[in-house]
Amino acid sequence: MPDDKVITPEQARERAEARLAAMPFPGDLVIIRVEEFELGWVFFYDSLEHQKSGLFTDAIGGNAPLIVDRRDGKVHVTGTAQPTSHYVDEYLRSAT
Repeated sequence: MPDDKVITPEQARERAEARLAAMPFPGDLVIIRVEEFELGWVFFYDSLEHQKSGLFTDAIGGNAPLIVDRRDGKVHVTGTAQPTSHYVDEYLRSAT
């Protein structure tokens, strides 16, 4: 695969942030952690309000981490029922 098809970590973050901005949520969503894996990155996020206050009442539910594929920059939503590693492994199996 040519190197010009590979996106940078900064481009991956921009794509994850764009996806978060497009989500129907009545406040701001912010990336709180990033983990890199073989084919890309996993972005974890939360509401800005919860990050500021720390109050459980400001937390969001169902915030499934996002996978951004380093090969094409596509954003994929994972799930919340399993550990994140399950979704990464599932993605790796489907992507190869």
